[in-house]
Amino acid sequence: MSFKKKKIDNRLERIFLRKYPGIIFLLDETGKYLELIKLVIPEKQRNQGLGTKIMIGLCEEADRYKKILTLTPTNIYGSDFKRLIKFYKKFGFVMNEGKNQINIIDSEMYRKIKL
Repeated sequence: MSFKKKKIDNRLERIFLRKYPGIIFLLDETGKYLELIKLVIPEKQRNQGLGTKIMIGLCEEADRYKKILTLTPTNIYGSDFKRLIKFYKKFGFVMNEGKNQINIIDSEMYRKIKL
């Protein structure tokens, strides 16, 4: 069985990987959701604004395609978990819990479409 990626996530991955060499970047598109599965900035390139540039571009593309962005922050690649949550909140992400909970997504955070 072959796994065929959807059009938007595949196109965006190619664009971001070409524009920002050295990063690890993986998306998955499911219906109206676009999940950021993995974003790893090489250690030598961290704290230089690269993550911010990538997230601004990703949010713009998600809005353009009318996709809700989802993600689950993790510290396994060397970033501080609390710092990551604060970072993603700057882009309009909220925790997927309480009054903000969307039961059909497994991701811990999401960002609604900005029109």
